[in-house]
Amino acid sequence: MDERIRIARARPAEAALIERLMQQSIATAADQDHHGDLQVIDAWSRSKQRAQITDWLGDPALYLNLGRWQGRPVATALALRSGEICQCFVQRDYTGHGIGRALVLDLEHALRRWGCTHASLYSTASAQDFFARLGYSPSGEALGFHGLHLQLMHKTF
Repeated sequence: MDERIRIARARPAEAALIERLMQQSIATAADQDHHGDLQVIDAWSRSKQRAQITDWLGDPALYLNLGRWQGRPVATALALRSGEICQCFVQRDYTGHGIGRALVLDLEHALRRWGCTHASLYSTASAQDFFARLGYSPSGEALGFHGLHLQLMHKTF
């Protein structure tokens, strides 16, 4: 892995930082998915509030990580003990640097430690190629969620 990238399990004291990372990523890096529609942005962002993130950080059945580029926090991702990857957000200026890949590999490592033999996720249209490069395959019908088009994808370890 690139030595400029550091991935670690997020700490409760980082909840506000993670909230900002998620909100900024939704607003700017995911514009291909929400097309600037403020209602879609609001609906997508609603569950990414500090109180919810604090709850996630205290839940032993969840794994939330934080990615840093040269010490600067720029990305975060979340997985459930059930094998579902729920979120992966990278700040627009840091996409294409390997941070998203490092986040997902870290989540997969946590899932394997929990005994999972596969991972699943719902990908936005703009992230499908990224997840495909990491070995995820479409595995079902796409669905709509708060104005987004999401594709179920799956990977066996």
